[in-house]
Amino acid sequence: MSEIETAAVDNASRKNLLLVVAAIVLALVLVIGVGIKLFGGHSEDVAQESAQSAPSAAVTTSYVKPEGDKVLRELKIDYPEGFDPHQRYFDRQFFDDSKYQIGKYGMDLLGDPIYMPVGENGEPFGEFVPTDTLVCETPDTVTIQQQYVHGRSLAVSNQGPTNFEGLIPTGYAKTATAAAIAASNIVTMAMSYRDPIAVEYVTRFSDSVSTKRLVDLGAVYPIPHGGVYPAMDGFKVENCGGDIVVVITASRVPDIESGGFIYELTRLPMRYEDGMWVLVESKQDAKQADQGVAEDLRGFTLVKKA
Repeated sequence: MSEIETAAVDNASRKNLLLVVAAIVLALVLVIGVGIKLFGGHSEDVAQESAQSAPSAAVTTSYVKPEGDKVLRELKIDYPEGFDPHQRYFDRQFFDDSKYQIGKYGMDLLGDPIYMPVGENGEPFGEFVPTDTLVCETPDTVTIQQQYVHGRSLAVSNQGPTNFEGLIPTGYAKTATAAAIAASNIVTMAMSYRDPIAVEYVTRFSDSVSTKRLVDLGAVYPIPHGGVYPAMDGFKVENCGGDIVVVITASRVPDIESGGFIYELTRLPMRYEDGMWVLVESKQDAKQADQGVAEDLRGFTLVKKA
């Protein structure tokens, strides 16, 4: 196994452990659990085990896309039998979404508000103001609406996304704030799962060492397995210029030692292309993806979930 793959597996394992602990701690209150792996950089053994443990109906096939469904015809990948792009509720082991109602707010794993939009692909939130040149300045606080879309969390703000015609929401402002929101979304929408939407997302909007294995393995499950990873709680900009913004996102997770919370930090380089922020990650970037943890969000833009 290469140094990058080993680091990715170690990083995924540590994050997964913290989130499983989160499920145990919070299940007493929320009666839900979670099992998440980030960055798709699994070893061959892990990849094979996951594929073998998938239900038989979820084996990747050359299933013919129905001619009458435009969304399916637009997919760039093959997908498992049983995949339904219009599905709103999912029967899975680690998360019960039956409490959510279309057009109403619910509560996510950490007790923050999450909205189930009427539109199955998501809905706009706030008044969008496009920009011609890159805006690197970021405010002290950004307000997002966390939406439950395709069985996962989507962050939407007045910086984007704004286009919800396809399975993958697009249409972001050319700002550092929008880059951070897109970075959060590629983690919560794609890098935590191995279903068709996740693979489609990284196939189209990622040029990354971390996601290459996810693309190569293809869709294994017809639905998002595991739990629901909440949107980020804060971010800061490491570098901004031209069409590139390097952001560090901060996500709240339980601290095993203190019983409180700490913030997992992830470094994500993003490039602006045709209204979309694309993850662009070199081998060196992959080594720097895990930025450790922070005890608080001093120096970060705070993300308020409305």
